[in-house]
Amino acid sequence: STDCELRGLCDWDATVGTCKRTCRFQYGTSNQTGCVADSRCMWDVNNNICTSKCELAASADDCVAQVMCEMTAQNQCKLKCDYFDNNTCETDSRCDWSLLLDKPKDANGNYTMACRKKCGLAYTTVAACNNNPNCMWNESSRACERIKCTDPTPGSFSMSVRSSAHGDSWQFGSASETARACARVRRLRWA
Repeated sequence: STDCELRGLCDWDATVGTCKRTCRFQYGTSNQTGCVADSRCMWDVNNNICTSKCELAASADDCVAQVMCEMTAQNQCKLKCDYFDNNTCETDSRCDWSLLLDKPKDANGNYTMACRKKCGLAYTTVAACNNNPNCMWNESSRACERIKCTDPTPGSFSMSVRSSAHGDSWQFGSASETARACARVRRLRWA
């Protein structure tokens, strides 16, 4: 395996015990289908090129050198929540599927949704937490929490804010009412 990795265009695939071309060299910028089918590889949507999966980074430096990857509190290299879709987001305990209150609305006037890192993992200070319109600081637990604004079924909008100290929940009849309520709740500070 050491001889393999000394070759600049090769990686050791421990799952099959074989020296293989790196994902970048094997699939490049033209074979996205082959790239995502290879268990060692992922498609880098920022650079439109095949690259090694985050989990295969050799070191913390190699991990953070990949824009799509981050080191976790458990010292593991993982794909950032921002790159999960709505089907895979909630399967990772670090991530939440959220309305993007800090982004422009779409052509229909609706907020878009995307996967984001949980507020409590992303922010550890009041100022940083409250600077993200999707999060708010919970004074009781001394932690950053997500403002949960969801659309559970088409045409039925709801918003809930939960904390260890409060179990508050509100129901609203439209997306615009929900968004306005979320903006108001964001400014609340629990005692």
